[in-house]
Amino acid sequence: MSIPNILSIFRMALVPVFLHLYLNAATGREYLLAAGILVLSALTDVLDGFIARRYHMITKLGQILDPAADKMTLAAVTLSLWHKIPDLWPLFAIFITKELLMVAGTLKLMHKKTDIAGAKWFGKLYTVIFYLVTVSIVAFPNLNHRLVFVMLAFMGIFTVFSFVMYVPVFWNSTANRLPGGMGESPVPPVFSLAEGRSNRGKEFSPNFVQKGKNSSYLVHKPPL
Repeated sequence: MSIPNILSIFRMALVPVFLHLYLNAATGREYLLAAGILVLSALTDVLDGFIARRYHMITKLGQILDPAADKMTLAAVTLSLWHKIPDLWPLFAIFITKELLMVAGTLKLMHKKTDIAGAKWFGKLYTVIFYLVTVSIVAFPNLNHRLVFVMLAFMGIFTVFSFVMYVPVFWNSTANRLPGGMGESPVPPVFSLAEGRSNRGKEFSPNFVQKGKNSSYLVHKPPL
């Protein structure tokens, strides 16, 4: 298993650790420790993405594990904050609804065997804002309630913005789905008369040749 995938799994393992520390925190030190877990999660998120791109370790498994770790972390933090600050539930509901819709869209793309695009700049921006806001609230539980509301409302604006920006990305992904499935070229196989087989290793009759690089029909080759 590649290093980026191991880091993604490690990030998933941090979720129950954070929940235990934050939900049972009673002192300032314990809240800081819970916030430190979130910072560690954010750093591993950045690191696994950098390693995957820098050393060409991007894999199909990684394209599933990385966003799964992100969703698990976001859900855990949002629900735990909801538990701690229940009167701000409308804001938390916005965050959860957005993520549920994103997960549903991703599952639909996977079901249709469509290539899943990587994170866009607005998705990365939202992630940065999410960590900045939530780490601050977790680390300092005695923040002014109005300030907490403003911070979460600010994050809510970027939540809606990120979702709206992802809608055309999802739409284009479904519209441009390759007919052969995920990562498969729609161009038919090129035949080699010399070898008497296609580039997929299947035998074919030498009486037929392919006409045109992108054509999907064959013409009869007259006998010599």
